Amino acid sequence: MRIITLLVLLWYLPFCATAQNATNNLQLYTNTGLNFTCSDPADLENDQTIAGAITLIVRTKSSNCSIYARMSSFLGPSGFVTGTYPIQLDWTSDNSPNAGNLVTSALTLTSSDQRLFTQSKTNKTYSFNYNLILKAPGYAYPPGHYNFTILFTMTRP
Repeated sequence: MRIITLLVLLWYLPFCATAQNATNNLQLYTNTGLNFTCSDPADLENDQTIAGAITLIVRTKSSNCSIYARMSSFLGPSGFVTGTYPIQLDWTSDNSPNAGNLVTSALTLTSSDQRLFTQSKTNKTYSFNYNLILKAPGYAYPPGHYNFTILFTMTRP
């Protein structure tokens, strides 16, 4: 029997990060600790989901904007080879009546920017909620601790 411990880290505790200028802003809230633990075979063979893990708050006062996410780092123990990442963002809800290009299915993160949605110019603030999913890692990953960082960006389309 192979046991692997996968500790995934955006931040250990609920956290808020903000990027803004005078007119547009993006806030990220982690609503819970973002940790996964794989300690028995079932954990390696089934996806794990942290429901309601991340909320993005968007305000686009001066221009339309696109929101992107990517895996900016993924570190593992000796013997780990970077390739595909087993982390997904899964949109669950939002309150924006004018979001466009919204990816509503689970999105596997890569090291390249992937658009989550576009938001039209408005003076209102909208929330976008996401689950965080660890795809079943199987037995290909060596046992140990893994850490990752997701980078969210807001740009003009």
